[in-house]
Amino acid sequence: MCASVRLFVFSGLASALLLAQTSTGTLAGIVEDSSGAVIARAEIAVRQIATGEERTTTSNSKGDFNVPFLQPGEYSINVSAGGFRTKTLTGVALRVDQTVNLKISLEVGSSTETIEVTGSAPLVDSSTSSLGQVIENRQILNLPLNGRNPFALGLLSGNTTPLFGIGSNLPFIAGGGRFSANEVTLDGVDNNTVSNAGAIGRNGIAFTPSVDAVQEFKVKTSTFSAEFGHAAGAVVNATIKSGTNGFHGVLFEFFRNNDLDANNFFTNAAGQPRAPFHQNQYGFAVGGPVLIPKIYNGHNKTFFFADYQGTRQSTAAGRSITDVPPAALRNGDFSSVKTVIYDPATRRVGPTGLVIADPFPGNVIPLKAERKRNGNCRTGSAAEFRVGKFAGAQLLLSARSVLEFRSG
Repeated sequence: MCASVRLFVFSGLASALLLAQTSTGTLAGIVEDSSGAVIARAEIAVRQIATGEERTTTSNSKGDFNVPFLQPGEYSINVSAGGFRTKTLTGVALRVDQTVNLKISLEVGSSTETIEVTGSAPLVDSSTSSLGQVIENRQILNLPLNGRNPFALGLLSGNTTPLFGIGSNLPFIAGGGRFSANEVTLDGVDNNTVSNAGAIGRNGIAFTPSVDAVQEFKVKTSTFSAEFGHAAGAVVNATIKSGTNGFHGVLFEFFRNNDLDANNFFTNAAGQPRAPFHQNQYGFAVGGPVLIPKIYNGHNKTFFFADYQGTRQSTAAGRSITDVPPAALRNGDFSSVKTVIYDPATRRVGPTGLVIADPFPGNVIPLKAERKRNGNCRTGSAAEFRVGKFAGAQLLLSARSVLEFRSG
């Protein structure tokens, strides 16, 4: 058996494994001879290429075999039976939350003879009615990501829509459900923040792993199996990388700077400079076998994986308003404005049946000192001014004074 030790910041995941959903895969199939007759008690050995982990099983009386709880990755399958040539399938890719069904045909001959076949997973998964798509490690590492949120690549799946204007860090919704109906798991463990301030449901992602730490994830949008029964939107099932027989690592630094950005449209229109923006995302990821010289050799047995990502950001909001109204306008003096402002107190029905009014002298609105007293409450007057004509329609300028209260 192979043990894999995964070290990452979200250490609390380890305590919740009993509640996990499936973050592994299954290799299954049937063993037959060249005539289509099933072969019972055939020996099947499944080996993961990267780690050397090997699992064995035998076919049952119907020729069926099933090897569950396998880590995503590339596998080789060795099948042997008495009186038949041994067959080895290589390059069988297994994805997260996937069941690969294989039909293996053995030829009559000596079991010492071996036939090697380069295999591949079927294009259609006939073992489930669930609809979903796996975002592979190659896509996660190679596609550009603003902010390095790997879950943003879930938009590559069908039946997904970007999420905007909601207090959630979920980058998308799917399956016609609301954002609070999604389910996000990391290595099979619940990875959701829960909204409980008067609302019901999940409201975001609790922990977003580094891009270099995610092996792959699957977005399921319809007809989930029973283990995902409490999600009405989408199920995002992610898995973290594990160490392998070889040492692998990466150091990274991604930065954004306002000197490399274009100016905001509105800030640019106002003649203002670009707002300051500096963002640095840096870290490392490393994994491999556990080796203690002269004490322990973890090849094909024990592995480790660790990662760290730091984010530093400093920014300021841009300005698109160049100034505020001058003191004269704030005090009612519109003499510098070409638009004529009319006194609402002089409104009356004119000779033609239309409502008319007299303009304020000098286009200055007088400050009214009269206020009605009502106990300890004083109210100012509400005024509505007719401001000239614009494109054949009369514009209204409304102003309301604030209620003022006095104690005692």
